[in-house]
Amino acid sequence: MTRKYLCLAVCALCLCACGGNGGNAARTNAPAAIAADDGHNAENSLDYTGVYEGTIPAADCPGIDVRLELRDDNTFECRYEYLERDTSFEFKGRYRVEKNLLTAVGEKSDTTYYKVEENRLRQLDSEKQPIPGKVGEMYVLTKQGSR
Repeated sequence: MTRKYLCLAVCALCLCACGGNGGNAARTNAPAAIAADDGHNAENSLDYTGVYEGTIPAADCPGIDVRLELRDDNTFECRYEYLERDTSFEFKGRYRVEKNLLTAVGEKSDTTYYKVEENRLRQLDSEKQPIPGKVGEMYVLTKQGSR
C-alpha cells in the first residue's frame, strides 16, 4: 500500500514539474510575439529634421554629391552636384512623413521617396521600394546634424 502512495506521489511530482515548465515557457514567449508592433516609427519617434549628405551613383560620372535639408516647417531644399563635371542643380519643395516613409515633392511635382532610418535616409524607387542589390546601399544619405 505504501508503494502505491509513493508511486502516486512521484507521478504527481513529475506531472507538476513538467506542467510548470511548459506553462512558464508559454507565458515567457507570448509577450514577445505580441510586442512586435509597439507603435513607434519615424513619424513619432525620430528627430528626422536636419541636413543629410551622401554620394549616389551616376551613369556618366563617378557620382553625385547630394545635400538634403529637411526643415521643421515641412519644407526641404536639395542640391545635386555632379562629380568631375561643372553641373549642379537645386530644387525645393515640401515633404511629409508617414510612419517611416518620407515623401519629398518638389515645386515641379517631382517626387522622391525615402525610408527614414536612425540618422539616415534611404532613397527608394518610384514604387516606394528599396533599390535592390549592393547598389542600393549607395543610395543612403547620412544625417550631418541639426541646423
